[in-house]
Amino acid sequence: MTSIHLQLINRYLPVIDQGLHRIKDIVHNLLVGLKIEENDQNINVEHVDTLRELITADIGDREISVIWDNQADKNLCVPVKLEQIVYNLLKNALEVLPDDGTITFNMHEKGAFLVIEVGDSGPGIPSGIRNQLFDPFVTTKSNGTGLGLWVVYRLVQSMQGIIEVESEQGQGSIFHVSVPVIRVKAA
Repeated sequence: MTSIHLQLINRYLPVIDQGLHRIKDIVHNLLVGLKIEENDQNINVEHVDTLRELITADIGDREISVIWDNQADKNLCVPVKLEQIVYNLLKNALEVLPDDGTITFNMHEKGAFLVIEVGDSGPGIPSGIRNQLFDPFVTTKSNGTGLGLWVVYRLVQSMQGIIEVESEQGQGSIFHVSVPVIRVKAA
């Protein structure tokens, strides 16, 4: 093998490797989204609080604070899809934050709806992509696949819910999710 071939291999192999990892992540996210959409099991709403521990572990030694407020009826059962919605929103918030940010979580009942709000003190969402935010492959992160919010949107829709976002450049973002409360027994 000539030195030119070795140079080409050394130059393009990492790019190919990155591309393959990105494809793997995209396929994984699509499959996880489809699997969750089909899952009709229910969990106790209190189970959502375990996500606080998960996101705290993901934070590690970064100086990020989490403000957590779950005021939902502790006996309420919700589709397991809700757990994935909350986790994806928390993960997104964490990924956009600098090392000294804040993540907020609030869940409460409002009439016939369960309302979830996940916010961050990050850079905000550029106004140019807000209308496309829930489209597949739209991302503001350099290593993002653009599927996390798309999966969230699909899950919220499958629950006949609504998702909206408030965001201002330099002031952070808040995702508002409202899903109908259906009182069912946990599986």
